[in-house]
Amino acid sequence: MESDRSSRRINTWAEELEVHSRSIYITNVNYGATIHDLKKHFQHCGSIVRVTIPRIQRTGRSRGIAYIEFEKKSAMNFRFGAA
Repeated sequence: MESDRSSRRINTWAEELEVHSRSIYITNVNYGATIHDLKKHFQHCGSIVRVTIPRIQRTGRSRGIAYIEFEKKSAMNFRFGAA
């Protein structure tokens, strides 16, 4: 898995839920897309904490999905029109 941040521990269930509440899952990501590409595309939404692009272990090829964790939940409201 390619990530722009060293792995960090989430100590409690509440912390995990909080991180998920300000993260998005993206499908149909171009196989050639990089972390830099995704950060550039979503930077106008707000401060990005982490971008992760899962890869096929055997080949290193992107799985065509990505996860983006924002610093604040409000970043997702701007981009996706959530209430």
